[in-house]
Amino acid sequence: SRHEFTKSLADVFGYDSELINPISTEEFRQEAPRPEDSTLDSSRLYDAIAYEFRAPTDAFREMRTVR
Repeated sequence: SRHEFTKSLADVFGYDSELINPISTEEFRQEAPRPEDSTLDSSRLYDAIAYEFRAPTDAFREMRTVR
């Protein structure tokens, strides 16, 4: 979920992830309509290029070491 993604990002960069609270799309009140499920299924891409991307937490850790 977006909530879990953001909490993971905060944890890796040393921020207090307990300050991050989940909210619904309605509560966020974005002007443009958003789908309820915005997940991306990359399985066809993985099959086509024979490569699987890192987990977000692993990528965040690498980003942290670069800065």
